[in-house]
Parts: sequence; C-alpha cells; structure tokens
Amino acid sequence: MRDDVTSASVVSQRSAHLEYCRTLPILAFAGDTLRRFRSGDRRHVGEVHILVAPCHGGSGVGTRLMTTLAEVAREEGLEKLMFDVVAEVGIAARHTAYKLGFVPVTALRNHVRDIWVDLHDLVTMELVLVPTDVEPLVF
Repeated sequence: MRDDVTSASVVSQRSAHLEYCRTLPILAFAGDTLRRFRSGDRRHVGEVHILVAPCHGGSGVGTRLMTTLAEVAREEGLEKLMFDVVAEVGIAARHTAYKLGFVPVTALRNHVRDIWVDLHDLVTMELVLVPTDVEPLVF
C-alpha cells in the first residue's frame, strides 16, 4: 500500500508500465490483475490484485472479477492463486475470496503501511486450482 491505488493517476501510471510477460491486466469499474511468474520456482502460482471502487461495493463485481481470474488461471495452467488483502480494510474481499474457495494461509501482523504511514495486518489467501495429495501446512 505504498501508493494510493484509488487515485486515477496512480492507476494510469501503473498501467502504462505493465510487464505483459508477467501480468495479465483486466479492467472493469476498477483495476484487477492476475500476475504470473513465467519462470523460476513460482511459475505455477498466480497472484490476484483487485480494487473495486467503493461506489460498486456490494454489486457483485468483485465476485465476478475473481471468478473470471480463477477461470483464466486454470486455462493458463496455473496450479494456485494467491491473494493478499489488508485485514481490517479488506473484510468484504476476504469474504468473497473465501466463498470462492480461497483459504487463509498466513497473517502478518503490522506488515503493510498505508499512505498515511499507519501499520496494518496482511492476510494471504490461497486457491488451489489443481488438487494434490500433499497435506496443507498447519501452523
């Protein structure tokens, strides 16, 4: 949260410098991204980044975006999707992700700072797209 991602100029600047070999941008009402590492040890994992404008909250657009991103990830052969969300700000996003099958895998206390320099907890959620026999880690 080092940038105000609700700012049109920040979104414009970020979208002007996308690495298309690593990022698949999809825009609707607000920006969302499926980022894939095309090489290295995490090439089978995608990262989801979504922002829904407050005026569209509760309309189902976030659910549709996350569902579409999961479908695209499956088609691209990804095995997992990861989704980071600020705990106290992203309650609706966490609920939506959970309904779609994402489960929390980590919670990091005071891990991110907002633009006012306040600390917030970060929750990482995971959606397994390709089931395996491996038991999940239990902390």
